[in-house]
Order: sequence, then C-alpha cells, then structure tokens
Amino acid sequence: MTAGYTQCDFIDKRIDVLAQYALYTLFKRDVRGRTAALEMLAAVRVGTIQGIYKEDTRVPALAARRNGRGWWQIVPAGVDATTFDAPTPMIVFKRAAGSSRARLAIALERTWQSAALAKSPPPAPSGKPCPPRPSPVIEFPPDTITPDPPIPPIPVPPQQGCDKTEWSRRIDACIADTKRSVALCHASLARALVSCKAKPICNARAMAAYYRCLRQCRDALNACREAAEKATRCKEGDWNKRASEMGALFREVDEIDRELDELTLFDRSGAANSRRR
Repeated sequence: MTAGYTQCDFIDKRIDVLAQYALYTLFKRDVRGRTAALEMLAAVRVGTIQGIYKEDTRVPALAARRNGRGWWQIVPAGVDATTFDAPTPMIVFKRAAGSSRARLAIALERTWQSAALAKSPPPAPSGKPCPPRPSPVIEFPPDTITPDPPIPPIPVPPQQGCDKTEWSRRIDACIADTKRSVALCHASLARALVSCKAKPICNARAMAAYYRCLRQCRDALNACREAAEKATRCKEGDWNKRASEMGALFREVDEIDRELDELTLFDRSGAANSRRR
C-alpha cells in the first residue's frame, strides 16, 4: 500500500535534499518507480545503506579520502550515480545529476536495481502534508556571542590554473555563511538592548559584544576567502564586487579598531610621560 506518502515522508538527514525530491518524483512516476523509491527509503532507515549523498558533500568526501581517493573519483565516468562501499554501502550521485529531478530519479533507480541489496519493508506513511518550517530562535548572552564559522572547504580535483567556477561557488558560500552569522549578531544585539532597559553600562557592554561578534565574522570571512583562493589558485577575482555589502558593514568594525588602537597608543604615551616626570 503506497497511498498517503508525501514529499516530507522522504526527509532524512542521511538523504541529500536533492535526492529527497528525486525520490518523490520517482515515487509519483509509476508502479516500478514507487517500489524503487520506497525500497531506497527503507534501506536508509534500517541501515542497509548509509545514505544517498551528492559526491562533493562531507560523508562521501571523507569516505573517499580514507580510501585514498578524491570525491571526484567516486562516481565512474559515463554514469550519474553509483554504489560506494565505505564499508557500509552508500549511494553517491554526481553534482550535474542534481540539476534535474527527473534525471536524478532515473540515476538513483538504475543504481538501486544494479546494487541488488537486501530489501526491507517500507516505513509507514505519515499521511500528513509537510508542516511549515519554523523560524529558528537562537539566544546569545551579550558577552558570549560566537558566530558559526564558515564550513571548511572540501578539496577540489587537481586542475591547471585558476578554476573560476569553483572559486565563485566557494566565495558565494563564504558570503552566505557570513551573512547568516552577522544576522545572529544583529538579533543578539537587539535582544540585549531590550533586556538592558536603557542602562548605559549595560548598553555599552552589549555594543562591545556586538562589535566582537562582527570582528569574528570579518576574520572568518577573510579566512574562508583565503582558503578558496588557495584551493582554486585564483587571486582576488571580482571579490570586491561580490563582497561589497560585507565590506560596507565591516568598514565600521575597522574604524572602531583604529580608534581603539589610537586610544591604546595615547594611553601608553601618557603613561610614559608620567613616568619621566
């Protein structure tokens, strides 16, 4: 019985989001497609396979590294997906296959049929529509704001010269991660100022924590950019254009840093003059 399944029945952290959509596309296609989609879902749930992943994501990339290979060497040339033993099997598909749900659905079905792994009963459907996604609520004390650093980049296959496409992808990811971290800084400052109730010392501490948070975001963004340049052998590119709004935000942080440096030098020179007198 396959009635009652929805797209959200295929949500699982061990299944790439692109594969979740492709499985539901396969499920809706015909009887054979429904059978294959539910068999793969059941295989993930019971552990027959580790999961279904895009080739350049963390799980298959690390598994390939342990086997002395790069993630770009997992899926053979000429196919869109394969079963990779590491040591528990996983299904890995090419990045290009994820551009089309129908194409990925066909690739997953063919890979599953050729793998000939043990079949398990499908999990029961929820029979409910997908619930709306809740807005995350994250609380940070004013003095302990720590933004999430950008995700470390995964190695790229060796190439000659600057890989502008990969550089662009990595830089976009760096900026997106930094924007999320900056948004957390803003939200935390707003909550801190409300809780301070216009008390000057409390407000000053909240602002100090806010600028520390922005400084950490700026440093993490620069580190992420340097890692992208090193991995792709690209220098700068159109970085200034891409990060223009980030630069405008962090210029305020740079100005505050310069003011603090000037105050520090002033304090040191004043102390030295006092000792001479």
